[in-house]
Amino acid sequence: MIFLAGLCECFNDCGICCYGWCCTPCLFGENAEKIDGTNCIAAGLIWWLLTSVSCCCVYHMGKRKALRQRYGLEEGCGDCLTTTFCVGCAICQEARELKIREKYPAGKSKDR
Repeated sequence: MIFLAGLCECFNDCGICCYGWCCTPCLFGENAEKIDGTNCIAAGLIWWLLTSVSCCCVYHMGKRKALRQRYGLEEGCGDCLTTTFCVGCAICQEARELKIREKYPAGKSKDR
């Protein structure tokens, strides 16, 4: 199974897109909490601190892998590149994926 939310479909949910643009660490923290129960504030703070030394991708890849495992999504060798060079898009994609999965637990939305 693949992500139901595409990487470059940020404008499919303008609320998530704006939130991710204005406060990326906050959205990352919320995603982490939904993915594996990590404290939202702690996850966002760790991610933000790691950005100062250009290492946030390492922490982000772990959460993305946990998301993939939770929903049985195919492993992607592109996750390293995505979490390094498309950080905002990846975090927004994960938020949209979580939103879709919460609304449609079977993994299918009306339009897909």
